[in-house]
Amino acid sequence: MAQTGQKTVLLHLGAHKTATTSVQHWCQSNAGLLLENGFLYCGHTLRERSAYRILRTACEAARGECAPPDQSAAIAILRKSMQQQLQQPGVKAYLIPWEIYLGEPWRAGSEDFYPGAAAAIAALQAILHGLPVRILYTLRDQWGFLNSWYQQLQKMGRSLEPEPYIAWCSRADLSWQPLIARLRAGFGAANVHVTGYQPEGMVHSLLREYGLPPKITATLPPLRVNRAWPREAMEIAAFTMPKLSAADQAQLRALLDQGFREHPSPAFQVLPPQLRPELDALWHQDQAALLGPVPAPDPPVAAARTGSDPVTAPAPPAPG
Repeated sequence: MAQTGQKTVLLHLGAHKTATTSVQHWCQSNAGLLLENGFLYCGHTLRERSAYRILRTACEAARGECAPPDQSAAIAILRKSMQQQLQQPGVKAYLIPWEIYLGEPWRAGSEDFYPGAAAAIAALQAILHGLPVRILYTLRDQWGFLNSWYQQLQKMGRSLEPEPYIAWCSRADLSWQPLIARLRAGFGAANVHVTGYQPEGMVHSLLREYGLPPKITATLPPLRVNRAWPREAMEIAAFTMPKLSAADQAQLRALLDQGFREHPSPAFQVLPPQLRPELDALWHQDQAALLGPVPAPDPPVAAARTGSDPVTAPAPPAPG
């Protein structure tokens, strides 16, 4: 993300399943280090009038997920606080890394991809108008993203059968381009930076995108994990084991080692293989449009789909 020297409200808005939770945990654990380097971290707290709660509630109301509360006084206080914080010597950015503001990518009864995003973006615009805002958004290939999101739904206790989800993935327009166009139309193309997901070292990469100096490394708690575990198991272990005693860590590690050795788990996949060429072609188009030129896919795949556009926006100026 280009650094202009201007103090900003830095919104890292997603997408889900692109190390967003990991970077939030890192920021929470290193808020002091962030501040030493000019980044005031908006923590994950639901206390009354916290920035996180005010923005989350406003976005939920805009998406129709709760009754719209009267937050006018709280919003005025938040805006004044942001302005005052950015005027402090040494403060470069007010950092808000929360992917939940734009809602979830799938919602029962909707044919759209991120069906609440347009309304949430409008709510954020209304609250943050006049403030210097920069947006960071990380994209992931649709095949990996959609398989991972279905697994996330199960982890969150949503007992969704595969068939309606697969049917939605077959019908919906799953391009990232309309959502990014909407962000650029709302906040200015020059203020929206798009980056690509990488499985390894993503937290470190995100810190660089925020503008932190190279000396700041994203060292997560050291854990002795077995790389043969499924990625989801390693992700959960990274944040569960540090909370356990050494004896409990050893016991849990032994159980996981035994379980995955006796019952090896392939990469999670709910979508049928016949959807992959179409989704890979769509990802290739999105990469070319949003992340720059990419090599032609090999082997050749079918053309990507077209479909409904939940967040259609006027074509933005070419990114600088």
